[in-house]
Order: sequence, then structure tokens, then C-alpha cells
Amino acid sequence: MRHQAHIVKIAIPPVRRVTYVKQYAIQPATLEFNAEGTPVSRDFDDVYFSNDNGLEETRYVFLGGNRLAERFPVHSHPLFIVAESGFGTGLNFLTLWQAFDSFRSAHPQATLQRLHFISFEKFPLTRDDLALAHQHWPELAPWAEQLQAQWPLPLPGCHRLLLDRGRVTLDLWFGDINELTDQLDATLNQTVDAWFLDGFAPAKNPDMWTPNLFNAMARLARPGATLATFTSAGFVRRGLQEAGFTMQKRKGFGRKREMLCGVMEQHLMPTLSAPWFYRSGSEKRETAIIGGGIASALLSLALLRRGWQVTLYCADDQPAQGASGNRQGALYPLLSKHDAAINRFFPTAFTFARRLYDALPVSFDHDWCGVTQLGWDEKSQQKIAQMLSLALPAGLASALNAEEAEQAVGVTTRCGGITYPAGGWLCPEQLTRAVIALATEQGLQTRFRHTLTSLVAQESRWQLRFTSGETASHETVVLANGHQINRFDQTQPLPVYAV
Repeated sequence: MRHQAHIVKIAIPPVRRVTYVKQYAIQPATLEFNAEGTPVSRDFDDVYFSNDNGLEETRYVFLGGNRLAERFPVHSHPLFIVAESGFGTGLNFLTLWQAFDSFRSAHPQATLQRLHFISFEKFPLTRDDLALAHQHWPELAPWAEQLQAQWPLPLPGCHRLLLDRGRVTLDLWFGDINELTDQLDATLNQTVDAWFLDGFAPAKNPDMWTPNLFNAMARLARPGATLATFTSAGFVRRGLQEAGFTMQKRKGFGRKREMLCGVMEQHLMPTLSAPWFYRSGSEKRETAIIGGGIASALLSLALLRRGWQVTLYCADDQPAQGASGNRQGALYPLLSKHDAAINRFFPTAFTFARRLYDALPVSFDHDWCGVTQLGWDEKSQQKIAQMLSLALPAGLASALNAEEAEQAVGVTTRCGGITYPAGGWLCPEQLTRAVIALATEQGLQTRFRHTLTSLVAQESRWQLRFTSGETASHETVVLANGHQINRFDQTQPLPVYAV
């Protein structure tokens, strides 16, 4: 790996509409460990898991309550989706992941191949506290260490962790679950196979046991979906029944007398009919990707890992001949005081990219040396001050005075700025070619020197026509060809141009 001096970016403020954006920081959990070594929340005065045997309680309540051991072998889809109301220490997730690994080892030819776990946490643990809590369960260490290695910064919104080379996806939503469930992609409606209704006791944290949450659970549950929770509180049972679940009591774990289980017998909510909410019922998962840059490469690999058949059509004779052919590109989050959408998207997109690049089993020149933007004039200083007011964690961005900036970048700056310590640079050309080579080993079909001229809809498929006169037919098509994306009739109105 080649190393290069710290990257310095000169901030040139863009012209934007001025709209005040309310930003908030995620507060980490404050906890202590009791005499038994169990983590206890100071905020809610409740344990994160049973003092008796938290691991066995999880297996009994959530895995057993949802009958996962008997459902996995007969599941008719390649993906099983579990949603959880409170992530906490991650015990439920780690226990499920361990069980899923055991299932995959015992049933390698089963239809079920991948696990998607969606969880919410308003007060996430710090990485250090997470590691301390995980010391309770040495048998979960192989999975816990992977989770700790990818543990995200305390940023609001969704953090996607790709684990076990994409076979396990963890979506961690940091924030209030009653607000976040409304932000879930509408295509998740009626897709969740099992719910883990967890959290601190209803008497300690009533905001986690609301009709709003119960209704969201019902909206997301597919027909036949199950749920399980450790509590047997009457208002919880009645609330879930009113939301549409059929509920029953079951013997509780250990000294607890009862717990609740439920099933979505028949979905009462209508499906969303707008075309952008439609999910194809086709079982054939194949696509064509038009392009040859970094987006095409990473998308190809991601789809292959999900069991898709992928064909890549590139106009050039080899990958990375366009913008992705640059020898060096800076990696850092774009921030703005005046654009809420940018501030929701780029911080978590940046941290996702870092996790993804670090996990790729390929070699490419890069150095996470940090990126610094300098406040070289009044306008750039004002912009940086606005970005720093967003209350972002220091692991993402922090202020530098002139002396600190000079120490960071190794040259005389005479001004301070903002630094992104996890940023750096990479070689897009090497990354693109290495990922396409890896994807080819995993089944990617490549067609170079294929310039697409038109797309023609034919019933449920697309016909691709190329300058050579050759045609091809695919069920889905992804256009990832940069500024040339609007050269087709279907995409001509897109306001895309070369920069």
C-alpha cells in the first residue's frame, strides 16, 4: 500500500438556499455493571439481560418463541427478515446469528441463504461498553468480535453492517423507534418474518411499548409472521391484538411465569398500490448493469452475494476508463448546514463505505490518513463553523486550530479548519478493476466493447440494442454509466451532465 501525505481540501462554499436545519446528536447509553457483572442502564434503572442466564433467556424467548429452529429448514425464500425493537448489547442478534450459522452448516442446500436483521436503539452503547458486555458470553466471541469491529459511530439514522461476506445484513437504526419506523422504506411493508419485541420493562420505559409501535409492527409483518416478547403485560397483549396479531401466553423463562407470542394470521392492511411500492413476484433474480466504473463494480458484487445472475455491459475494452479511472480520489463526508437531506445521507454513507472497503478481500492502493478542509478565507471559515455546529461525533469530524492543522497536514497553513480523521484516499481505478475481478470469480458475466444504443420494453423484460447490432434480453437493467445515463429515451429528462 502506498502512503501519501495527509489530504488537504480547500473549502469553496456553494450557493444554496438558506434553511435552518435542526441537528441532534445521538446520546450513548450510560450504564454500570452490577454485582453479577450484568450491564444496567442508569437511565432506566433496568438490566440489559437476565442476571440468571441472559443467553438462554434469549434462546427461549425470542428464538423459541418465534419457532425459528423449525421454520428455517422449510422457509421458502432465500432471505429471512427479523426486526427488533431494542438492540441493547446485541445479545439477541448475536444469538440468532450463531443459530443461523449452525443452520447453514447443517443445511447447506436449503432455500434459505441469508439473514436480514433490523433493529432500533435510541441510546447505543459505546464500543468499549459493548465489548465489556460481550465478555459474558465467550461462546459468542466469533460473532461478537465481528460486530465490535464494525460498530458504527453514534450518528442518527440507519447504519448498515454487512457481515459474513454479505450473508448477514444488520440494519442498526439509531434514534427513537416511534419516529424511525415511519422512515423505513415502504417496500419493507409486509416483509418481516419475525419480530423480537424487546426493551426495558414497560414500567421502566413505556415509550417502547406504544400503540404506534404495535401498528408499525403489524404494517411491516408479512402474513404468517410471528412475534415474541418477554413481558406478559395486559396492555401489551391487547395493543398487539388491536394492531392485528393473534396473541397467546406461553410459559416464561426461568422464574418468570408467562411471556407473550403472536402471529399475523391474516393481513388486514391493504398493500400499497402505487407503482414505486411494487415488488416483483418473480423468483428469477437476474439483471444487466450498464457501465464499467466503481458503481458498476460494487453493485455487481453486492447482487452476486445476494444470489443474482449479473451481466455487465461496458462500452470500453476494460473497466475504469471513465471517471473511475482517476488514480486518486479523496474519501470524506459531504456536510452542509443548510441541507437536511445531505446531513442525513452522507455521514452514514461515508461510514458504510469505510466498512465496505475495509472488508473487501481485494488489494488496492489507499491510505486512511485523514482529510482536512482549511478555512482559508472568511466564507470558508463560516461554512466550516456551520458544519461544526451540527454536533457530530469526533470520530467523524472535529475542529482544528491553525497549529493543529499544520501538525495534521505537515505543511504551513496559517489557518485552522475541520478534519475527518477516518477519511483518506484510494485509487478508484485499482479498486474498480479488483472488485470486477473478484465478482467475475463469483459468477459475473462481462461484455466489454458493448455500447448500448437503446432500451426497448418487451412485456416483462427489456431488450438491449448495441451499436454492433447485437441484442440481449434481461428482466431488469441498471444504468450506471455516469453522465451518459440520459442518452436513452427513458432517461433523457434526467438533469445529468459531465463535470
